[in-house]
Amino acid sequence: MDIFCKSFIAKCCCLGLLTASSLAFAAPFPNIPGVELDGDSVDTLPPPPAPSGGDMLDDWNTFWNGGANNGLGSAFTTSGILADTDMYVFRKGSKDVRDIDEWHFEIGSSPPKNNIEFAGCSAYNVSGDLVTYCMANREVTNGTATTAFWFFGNNIEANEATGDFTGVHAIGDVYVAVDHDNGGKIGEIAIFEWDGSDLIEIARSVNLLGTPGTYCFDVDGNGDEDVCATTNSGTPSLPWDNPQIQEPGSFLEVGINLSEVSPSLTCVSSAMATDRASTSIQAQTKNFLLFPFNVCGVEVTKSCKSPVLLDASTLQYTI
Repeated sequence: MDIFCKSFIAKCCCLGLLTASSLAFAAPFPNIPGVELDGDSVDTLPPPPAPSGGDMLDDWNTFWNGGANNGLGSAFTTSGILADTDMYVFRKGSKDVRDIDEWHFEIGSSPPKNNIEFAGCSAYNVSGDLVTYCMANREVTNGTATTAFWFFGNNIEANEATGDFTGVHAIGDVYVAVDHDNGGKIGEIAIFEWDGSDLIEIARSVNLLGTPGTYCFDVDGNGDEDVCATTNSGTPSLPWDNPQIQEPGSFLEVGINLSEVSPSLTCVSSAMATDRASTSIQAQTKNFLLFPFNVCGVEVTKSCKSPVLLDASTLQYTI
């Protein structure tokens, strides 16, 4: 008889009989370790107020590493800070609700409010959960827009010769969409999951704050925050985008506990930052940055420790 232990890459079993248990869930954002969700790129070490383990919080300057773009910090993998140098845009009615083999692109331009200039993601092991942080900075913030991040289980590549994509969705692919109100304030955060044939909304939460800032919510109802997003309220200097001034609301940071949000996503191979002019999921996607983000080779498990046999049928343990 087995006890089920949570795992990211592979489910593991521990010997024993489960009659009662206590699972260690992810801490509220900011997670430790993780990225500071504070609307800038500077590691404040420790952030105010300083949580336990504050020295394990990174920020995007950590990965930029003075322009070398090779910093890792406490993350186990990172894409680094990526510039949109190809200026690819979706065409021919490409929409997020369709499978990837129905997407098409070409070189072109997007409206400034939909023009993602830089993006990147980093991944962390937080008490056995896969927690990812992503960032994107847009050119301007006038008007409504939606910035989103795809996490693909399969390897996805853009074929420059044909304007098509290679690869298709995997069951459990996650789409995190952040709707911006005029001026860049986060209006809503919506989480979608690919179920094998359709993109299904699994959670949505409305932000009632009137200014740019951090907004978090619990997706699976266990009482812990699974998704957080923030935009800058000031005008931070981003070293990879100097000397351009960052308008309030133009720099987006997102954190998501993928293990809690989509347990069926057992592998991430690629990620994509996208933007569309309308907040409707049926709207055509505009700008995108597609990049490798391979966490498939990293095994993250929770193991049963210090089991105590209380009687013939009860095993007490912690995870």
